[in-house]
Amino acid sequence: MIHQTIFDNFAKKNAMELDRYRALVCAIETGSLSAAAEALQYTPSGVSRMVAALEEETGVPLLLREHSGVRPTKECEKLLPAIRDLLHAGESCAQLSAQLRGLDVGTVTVGTAYSAFYSPLARIISDFHARYGGIQVQLRGGYSTELITQLNAHQLDLCFISAREGGHDWLPIGYDELTAWVPAAHPMAWLPALPLTAFAKEPYIETYPDKDIDNARRPPLRLCGHPARRAARLLSSLFICALSERRVRRRGAGACDR
Repeated sequence: MIHQTIFDNFAKKNAMELDRYRALVCAIETGSLSAAAEALQYTPSGVSRMVAALEEETGVPLLLREHSGVRPTKECEKLLPAIRDLLHAGESCAQLSAQLRGLDVGTVTVGTAYSAFYSPLARIISDFHARYGGIQVQLRGGYSTELITQLNAHQLDLCFISAREGGHDWLPIGYDELTAWVPAAHPMAWLPALPLTAFAKEPYIETYPDKDIDNARRPPLRLCGHPARRAARLLSSLFICALSERRVRRRGAGACDR
């Protein structure tokens, strides 16, 4: 009984410490003490007190409070990787303890860079929830590099992305080809495949410039070995298609490297 009481007190103390770190991380991710309080079901003053307690404990300022919200200090940014590791370890310990008691609890956070995975993931999540009702599943979207950064920071448990380097387990599930969009009236539309050298001769439209998408990592100007004739850089897929059609009517050519 005495040993159990000591263990319970130790567990409660560590749970309180983790709650403080969790509040800090949530405030940083949301950029607001009020938003963090709402997400964690605390009052804003309660979150503020928890952060203040951590600042007193660590001896360094952790948050910069501004009119627009809050952001981490330089000292906090250095501590964040260790804090995320601590929260991940605490969550893993809590889940393992629950499993030992015959319970399935916790949260699984999944990231995907491709909207095409939404439908199959919805079915998988539905089946998973029916089997493990105590485990919450969260789904996030984003670019591949953004998601792998979150995975390495223990913000994700797994993600569906294109290949990235790093110390993680990589399981390939499929391959796709680099595709060019060529209107039906274009002279090359009848070809079974568009040669890469075409990008050195025909003006093309670069999609999502300066964004970390797959095609940005393998652009035609690098693949064809020749300077590509980039005619435009656009973010709207619909505008890209419209401009491509327009260029064809004016005896030009348009290509969308999505």
